[in-house]
Amino acid sequence: MGREQEYSVRSGLVLARVREIRKDSHRMGTLKLRSILAKEMGSAMTGLGRDAFFRLLRENDLLVKCKRRYAITTQSDHRFKK
Repeated sequence: MGREQEYSVRSGLVLARVREIRKDSHRMGTLKLRSILAKEMGSAMTGLGRDAFFRLLRENDLLVKCKRRYAITTQSDHRFKK
């Protein structure tokens, strides 16, 4: 089996497990996911470092989207309103 086939099989296993974990806790971050998978899968995670794991999740649209925070700076409901 070639390197590319081995990578695709390994990444397929990792992605399947990530989807299973995200069913229960959909806002879990990538670093925490990686540490859980490293404990569970051991040999399947060797050679898949932090940056490669981020890239794999980004390519498959599995990164957690940041919640946008709004700063409300204007109080338009005050007595000096024209």
